[in-house]
Amino acid sequence: WSAADGVGILCNLELLSIGQESALQSIEACLQLLVAAFESKRFVIGIAEYADEIQAFPCRLQHARTAARIGSQRFAGSAVQRYDDCGIYEIFDYFSGLEEAELFVSRTLNPLLEYDRVNHTELVYTLERLLSGSNLKEMAESLSVHYKTLASRKQRIEKVLNISLDSAEDRMMVGAALQIDKMLQARRGNEI
Repeated sequence: WSAADGVGILCNLELLSIGQESALQSIEACLQLLVAAFESKRFVIGIAEYADEIQAFPCRLQHARTAARIGSQRFAGSAVQRYDDCGIYEIFDYFSGLEEAELFVSRTLNPLLEYDRVNHTELVYTLERLLSGSNLKEMAESLSVHYKTLASRKQRIEKVLNISLDSAEDRMMVGAALQIDKMLQARRGNEI
């Protein structure tokens, strides 16, 4: 079927009878066939959890789409994502479907996005890196900047957003906004 964010293909892999490992091998084989037939296209496969009853199909379809969206965001190198492995990202994806998500992301990140645009800086990228680790010295080395430069950027981010990156609540808020923004972009078709 054709969908706003791609084309869906149903395939009965009989997961229970062949086992999860064999099912993943079948999915990889299917993916190789698709890539060979459509070389210029990018494919992401979302796998929903198993359910016996047909009434669960709409939910499973949504879960497979969610897994594909999340997989394209979290695991750029992998084209297969299981819904069971989405973790907290399934909540981010669900929330990104609500009107409030745009408002939350805008309210949380727009000051920093605007600062980057006006000043030709990359503080949003720096924020993402700061949230992914805790040791500023190692992070400074990986970014090829001096430790004091990174510390200065951290202070600038905190000032622009009026937060403290030492606060678990503030880190969670801006981290969630960044992840929800990625899900919003995927829903708009920018990534899938």
